[in-house]
Amino acid sequence: MLKILLISDDPVVIKAVKETLTHDYHNIYVSSAKECKSYLTTAELLILDIEHENLDPAGNINAIYSCKRPGKNVLLLVNEEQVERLNGQEDDFIIKPLRRPELRTRVRRLSDIRKTLEHEIIRSERLEIDVTNCDVTLSGKVIDLTFTEYQLLRYLANHAGRVLTRDIILSAVWGTDYFGGDRTVDVHIQRLRGKLDDGQGDFIQTVRNIGYRFVINTD
Repeated sequence: MLKILLISDDPVVIKAVKETLTHDYHNIYVSSAKECKSYLTTAELLILDIEHENLDPAGNINAIYSCKRPGKNVLLLVNEEQVERLNGQEDDFIIKPLRRPELRTRVRRLSDIRKTLEHEIIRSERLEIDVTNCDVTLSGKVIDLTFTEYQLLRYLANHAGRVLTRDIILSAVWGTDYFGGDRTVDVHIQRLRGKLDDGQGDFIQTVRNIGYRFVINTD
């Protein structure tokens, strides 16, 4: 059973999260940032309410990220202004005010990651994606990706050469009942490009007014 740790001191957020998730996930713990240390080692999904814990992406939140291990995912609850300041270590984020159907969808998607994996390795020139172990290497160097970045890269690589619209990517990676929009795809593509930049060319091309295409570099 998935163990969820909600880090927040906002009664409204705490009530919404517990009422939304308790039916499907019985192991839900609530703590403040200062007192969460004892829960971090066992929690598999961390839901962090950034605004009400005064956790700046460049500050205290890094202490929580340092406890992140394979199989442990981070879902951030942020306001609109905080989106651009996120540092990319989270697996997913929700822009407040919190919408319960969206929260339910995001948590379900994060909890199902290892249930859908197949024994498979995807190779594209110097890039290798080990689907079984969720490992990505570029020219032999391990690349640290969040769950969402990994799923996005895997989907793009599986459709190399094909132009994919943002709507198609949203549906395939985030799910048909996802509440976000084009901006979500653009933000994650930008982060993914940054992590895959080894100076030998871009793997992901922007197709103006349409979407994105994964390309195999031969240079």
